[in-house]
Amino acid sequence: MMFLLMLNGSFGVIARGIMEVGLLPPGYSILGQANTAMAGVLLAEVWQWTPFMVLIMLAGLRSLPKEPFEAAAIDGASPVQAFFKLTLPMMSKVIAIAVLIRGIDLLRAFDYVKVMTDSGPGTATETMTSYSGRIYFGNADFPYASTIALLTLILVIIVSTVFMKVFRVKL
Repeated sequence: MMFLLMLNGSFGVIARGIMEVGLLPPGYSILGQANTAMAGVLLAEVWQWTPFMVLIMLAGLRSLPKEPFEAAAIDGASPVQAFFKLTLPMMSKVIAIAVLIRGIDLLRAFDYVKVMTDSGPGTATETMTSYSGRIYFGNADFPYASTIALLTLILVIIVSTVFMKVFRVKL
């Protein structure tokens, strides 16, 4: 609800800031226009889940062994070299797991779409889960809505499996 207010074209602080910079015309409704509504919904979604992703990355960084970094420093490696040659490769599995968790979470986005735009304007922010919810709650077509939800689950399983194979993630 806060992002709904902050993105309001008349008095929203985010919308005002973007208008003051000159990126949007005065009175422009970010959530009311088809070309910017999804960006507004994604902004709220990213804002909520960024701290969790930071905690995952911080836990991964804290678990890295110190010895390789000490050896690299003795060998004369710069901090940039140590980051690209040591930190990033050792963090690759943690990063892959964080991306996988976030990707699965994005495919189930229903609440933000429902509260902020109700899949509008038109169907600009409609996702598979919001479409399924609209069919289920709006039309009471339970078999069709369940089929869409099941197809979404199958899509998530396939995408997750391919992602885990490509990035060699083992749980």
